Parts: sequence; C-alpha cells; structure tokens
Amino acid sequence: MAMVSAIVAFSSCEKEGGNENEGNEGTGKPSIEWAANPDFDVMPIDENADANIVIKAPAGIKTFIVSIDSDALEAALGKINLSSELDLINDKTAAAILGGLYKVPTGDALLNKTEVNFDITKLLSMITTVAPEGYSEHTFTIKLTDNEGNALSQACVFSVNKPITETPAE
Repeated sequence: MAMVSAIVAFSSCEKEGGNENEGNEGTGKPSIEWAANPDFDVMPIDENADANIVIKAPAGIKTFIVSIDSDALEAALGKINLSSELDLINDKTAAAILGGLYKVPTGDALLNKTEVNFDITKLLSMITTVAPEGYSEHTFTIKLTDNEGNALSQACVFSVNKPITETPAE
C-alpha cells in the first residue's frame, strides 16, 4: 500500500477587482496585512506555515463575511450545517464551530474592533484532509465593512496537490 502524502501550496492570494488594500494603511479605511507574506505571493504550506492575517479598521468592524468557493469544503461544511457564506459576527453556529474548534475570531471578537489577528493557520489542515486526490483550489474571500461604510474584500486561494493513488488491478 502506497503512502499518500499531501503537497500543499498557497497558490495565490489576490484582491478582487485589483489591489484594494494598496494605499489604505493609515487612511482610516480598512486594510489587511500579512507579515509572513506581505505581498500575498504564493506561499507553500507546511508545518511552519503562518496564516495570521491582521485586519485593521480604524472606524471599527461592522460586518465580517467569509465566502468559501471549494467543492470539497462546501460538502464538509454542509455536514456540520454551515453554508459557504459565513457571517462571522452574527451566525452563532459558525461562531461556535470556527471560534471553538479552530480559535478563529468571531462575534464580539470582531464587532467594532479596530484591529484583529485573523489567524486561519489551523484551518489549513482541514483543507488537506477534505481535498480530493489530484489538484484542487479552495478560495476564501474575506469581505468586511467598517462603521463608516468602507468596504474591503480579500480573496485567498489555497491549492492542494495530492498524489493520485493507483488502485491495484484485480
């Protein structure tokens, strides 16, 4: 029996509609920073991966939605009664699961906060667990608005490349 190992790479993390975050630092508008990967370049995921994203919203966070575009993750989320559009402030089920199991900030840890460490490192192992064999992509889009109506959207695309296990011929 062949051992199956997952080779995971952070394929891209790009802003929808261009680089909306560029130039927002210090302007009063929301911004997203990733110290371990400031340009949001492709980042290989391994046991040392750092996916701690710092979100700054000087006027305070009003809404915080994470949309997931991933066939494998959508099926897994459905099994635990979550949709692929997660309201991390108001959805009590999402808050209980993501906040409790993965220690992702939810609810009052986001609402009206001016700075949040949004660490999704623990979620990366879930991707490798549910991803099918072969190549697949999994997009997480963070969408937030602040209390002044400023919006920010950040799409992060994770890719998994699991070797295909050949089934012995009978």
